[in-house]
Amino acid sequence: MNNIRFLILCLIITSQYAIASSPFLCGEYNPTTAIATSSDLALTTTALLASPGHPLLPGTLSDPAWFTIDSFGTGALMGCQPSKSVIQGWSQTNTYNTNGTLKQITAQRFNSEGGNPLTATLGFTYDSKNPYYLATAENFCMSIGDQKVQYSFEYTNGLLKTLKLVPDSDCPSSASVVITYKYGDSNAPKLPTQMIVNQQGKDPETITYKYNVSNNQITSFVISSPQYNAEITLGYTDNKVSSMNGGGLQNNVTYRNGAQWATMLDPRYNWGLTIDYYSTNKIESTLQNTGWPGAQPDNFYY
Repeated sequence: MNNIRFLILCLIITSQYAIASSPFLCGEYNPTTAIATSSDLALTTTALLASPGHPLLPGTLSDPAWFTIDSFGTGALMGCQPSKSVIQGWSQTNTYNTNGTLKQITAQRFNSEGGNPLTATLGFTYDSKNPYYLATAENFCMSIGDQKVQYSFEYTNGLLKTLKLVPDSDCPSSASVVITYKYGDSNAPKLPTQMIVNQQGKDPETITYKYNVSNNQITSFVISSPQYNAEITLGYTDNKVSSMNGGGLQNNVTYRNGAQWATMLDPRYNWGLTIDYYSTNKIESTLQNTGWPGAQPDNFYY
């Protein structure tokens, strides 16, 4: 599983760049939206699905480590609120609710059938009990075209319990998926101990998680599934994640301006995620480079 090397970071620090009353921080990950003892899977889901950044592809949600993956710096944009994004060379405008959550994306898309580009919208609604938990969301099922996946979310006692995906019939995979989460680790009470993936036409798959904790920090986490087993070890400097290793992975993390995430790179190849900022400390661009030639940044404007 290649994508696991880009893991969401835990920054145990309060940000001066946060939207008032919002759990989301501009350029930073905090302990409620990352892999930390106080993480909240529901907020991480919002950060990765309702973002003005590079979309989290629907198939990723069945990945055993999907809630620790942020390959394109998507979560880091949640508190920045760019009014315009350029993703893979295509422009989109973003509108927000008064509390800073993303309301709608209007995107220009390549027409897979030829002809003029398409204009398509994605909408997001939020739970009545917690305005930062998603109730429904939309995403494109491909990097081209306007075909969509519809998401819906169910919560019990403040925990994300069920995530449902229903693709349009002309998506490459039109099978619906229901993902159920179970909890029970007192060290990380809002992170799942089990994820059960039920995809239409396939046998259910169960993934289990164990979090090893010392001094209220997750020192490592173990993922077990029929296809993937790994223990990822986290290193810290000044209460910020500075390295992560395991399963053949090597990643070093650097910061700027104290707590904003600057890079997360594999030192063997210098591959990974780089984030650049304006002088206002809002994100200007993100670049995910896995060694393929011609990698292009995503750009953001305010």
